[in-house]
Order: sequence, then C-alpha cells, then structure tokens
Amino acid sequence: MAIWVAILLGIVQGIFMFFPVSSTSHLALMQHFLISRGIELPNPDSPEMILFDLVVHVGTLVSIAWVFKDSLSFYLKSTISGFLEWTTGERTPRGELYRRLTFLGLLSVFVTGAIGFPMKSAFETIFAQPLFMSGTLIVTGIILYWTDILPPRKVGLREIGIWMAIIVGVAQAMALMPGLSRSGMTIAFALFAGMQRRWAAEYSFFIAFPTILGATATGN
Repeated sequence: MAIWVAILLGIVQGIFMFFPVSSTSHLALMQHFLISRGIELPNPDSPEMILFDLVVHVGTLVSIAWVFKDSLSFYLKSTISGFLEWTTGERTPRGELYRRLTFLGLLSVFVTGAIGFPMKSAFETIFAQPLFMSGTLIVTGIILYWTDILPPRKVGLREIGIWMAIIVGVAQAMALMPGLSRSGMTIAFALFAGMQRRWAAEYSFFIAFPTILGATATGN
C-alpha cells in the first residue's frame, strides 16, 4: 500500500469517526473505489485490509479520548475511587454508581463479543459487496431519522440497568456488519430503551475503547 493511500484512508476514517454513519463501510467503499481506478490494494475483505481498518480505528481512539477527556477523566477517577472503597470498607453513592456503570459497560462489551465473534467471518464477507454496504448504510440512515423524532428520554445514569446494557451490547454486535454504524446503533438503541441523549452518546463512546481494542487483538 502506498503511503498516500494510507493517509487518504486515515483521513476518511478521521472524518467519519464522529459521524454515526459507519466509518468502516466508508473505508471499504473508498478501497473499492481505489481498486477500480487501478490502485494496488488488498481486497477490502482480505485479512490484511480488515486488520488495517482495525488499526486505523485504534488510532482514532486517541481523538475520542481527547474529545471526551473531561468526562473520561472524571469517570476514571470516580471508578478508581469506587473500587478503592472496597479495600477500606467505605461506601459512597458515587463509588457505587461508577462501579455499577463499569460492570454494565463490560456487560455490553461481553454481549457484543458473545454475539459478534461467532458471526465475524460472515460479516467480513460483506466488505466485498459494496452494494450490500450501500443498503446497510440506508438502514443506518432510517434508524438515525427515527431517533431524531423520538420524544425526550427520561433515564439518567443512575437508572441505567442490566437490560439496557444488554440491548446496547446487542446493537453493537449488529453494528459489526459493515454499513451499520457502531456509534449510531448503540446510541439509537440506548435511546429506544429510554436513556437520555447525553448519556446514550457518552456510554456509546466509552464502550468503544474495549470493543475496538478487543476487535483489533482478535483480528487476523
């Protein structure tokens, strides 16, 4: 792969990472476009190209961390304090809240892995089908429109429960299919479950860290 191609694909990933429109599928569609113009690239569904996409996603985690640095810093401090409480026997409402949120986030990631890993090979074949990806992008657009017309959601941080975490995990597993946006699906289904918009967005991006790192570690 030429350096300029890697830079171009990095730009595509950077542009679409913060839009709930599936940056993965846009990467694959750009790869198809470049190949159709005679640029030498591995096929989008090849292990080499899929691993490249995952590594590029890991790079964008830095930008996610920067954008959410205040919330992430507060979350990490509160979570560490919450778990340290176990060693002192102290119990505080904030410590309990962030311990529970950590377990819920890990539950979402576990559900994603349990559903998505067995279907990994089938999903990867879709990278070779730009027409199919175009269809799933349309599905993403319809779901996003649906969330835009929802009435205000009521569920705050303290009301997020196990079933919400499972629903978000299932949505994230579905988003392993190219064309279905990970952030779009997780935020949308969190909203469908009643989660307030701010917390739906932050929950979605927080569980992106272990999900993307885990997908990269198991990529081949």
